[in-house]
Amino acid sequence: MTEDYQSLIILREKRDYGALDGILEKKFFRLYHVPVFHYEFLSPLKRPPASSALLFSSRAGVRAVSSLLRQMENAHCFVIGEDTQNALRASGFQGDIERFLTIQAFLTHLAQTKRKDVKAVHYYRGEVVKNPNLDQHISALGLGYSEQIVYKTDLIKKIPESILALMKESKRSLGYVAVSERAMRHWDNLIFYHCLVPSYRKGHLFCLSKDVACGSRVMPQSSTTVPLEPTTTSLIACIQSYYKYSPPPS
Repeated sequence: MTEDYQSLIILREKRDYGALDGILEKKFFRLYHVPVFHYEFLSPLKRPPASSALLFSSRAGVRAVSSLLRQMENAHCFVIGEDTQNALRASGFQGDIERFLTIQAFLTHLAQTKRKDVKAVHYYRGEVVKNPNLDQHISALGLGYSEQIVYKTDLIKKIPESILALMKESKRSLGYVAVSERAMRHWDNLIFYHCLVPSYRKGHLFCLSKDVACGSRVMPQSSTTVPLEPTTTSLIACIQSYYKYSPPPS
């Protein structure tokens, strides 16, 4: 029996990237979510210093403080990435939100605009961050800086059996979707651990950004697609274009 759908393995928990399920047509795509790492939310939560704007760079950071956000309707939030913004809106937060593609774009904005309405920044972040010197950069702009680690991640040790079977037995090449550089690097480690390099390389990898793609050591560049903008919308467009799928008119 020939598979009449395209299987995509999403390297993220479904609740973190379940939006793809509602956008990619189920008659054509079948999605499998692999939580390469699990989140552990930390407590107690602390309110930010007075007059601080909030900074979030991940959906997990938003989820970790969602109960606190309901008490800070007048806060001003800076977010990194489209998914972080969507998570903040989904939490019920009604305050002002400004979105940037990267942390560097956020810092450049602060440096160039010298905004008088931003006195300090409070960062709700994970245990591992890509910008360990963020406090120095923000302080150098004459702004106050504070932070709280509100979640940590535990990496899975093995690929789930159901995914292993799919990778070994699927008659069609599989698609893989990565939205995190750290998840991408660990996924490659798991591919080596399970001796799946030949099977994996038969598929195609879709990465949210160039940074995520840089975490890939196994999949050839010729089998990797990165959208021009690091947004979920652009990533979905790349997937649909690669598989020559046109969504039905709304």
